[in-house]
Amino acid sequence: MTHPDRDAMMQAYKLVMNALKMRTTVSIKELLSAYAEQISEQAVKIMEELGFIRYNNGIIEKAAIKRCSLEDAPLYVTLQQERERLEHIYKENYRLSQHELLRC
Repeated sequence: MTHPDRDAMMQAYKLVMNALKMRTTVSIKELLSAYAEQISEQAVKIMEELGFIRYNNGIIEKAAIKRCSLEDAPLYVTLQQERERLEHIYKENYRLSQHELLRC
């Protein structure tokens, strides 16, 4: 999950907040080992940019949560633009590959 979309961010947020319900802090290493498929360091950094958590030296703690949009996080916007660029490249390569196959 190097380019988390909105659904991935919601799932990561829920997992992080559930972990923080039980303790005041949690380590990123612990979260990544327990939820490698659902949480990425990028998702944690996006949550930090939005002010949902504080993330320092690999330790996460809850911050004051305010209503905001994912697009308020510069990293989220950058990752979505990169995702779109990669999808475009993939689709273009797929189209070209099909064309090459039809020529054979």
